[in-house]
Amino acid sequence: MRIFSAIFALSTLAAVNAEAAGGGAELSGNALVESCRAFLLQKTSDYFGQGVCVGIMHTVVASQAGVKQQFRSCPPGGSTLRQDAAVIVAFIDKHPERRHEPLLSLAIDAFHEAWPCQN
Repeated sequence: MRIFSAIFALSTLAAVNAEAAGGGAELSGNALVESCRAFLLQKTSDYFGQGVCVGIMHTVVASQAGVKQQFRSCPPGGSTLRQDAAVIVAFIDKHPERRHEPLLSLAIDAFHEAWPCQN
């Protein structure tokens, strides 16, 4: 299972990075915040967008070892994907000027702001 999670995280990260290099409009906060909000509220719509949102959240959580210390986050043990989505949606709502940025970048910053690691 760990190998599957690592492969999934790396492939999602590669796809996000490839999209970001090409402009990233489809993976921006603008494009995905409502999908993340729908996942958070358990709405039965836009399953594809919700899946992308969940994939990005999982990628950020699973790849924390590769994140620079100043951006690393330490979510509480037992945190759920819905809690992760709540953190991301709240962060984007708090920083609407950043909605054009890739959701991956917003998720890293949102998790770091909500759950900074204690040195």
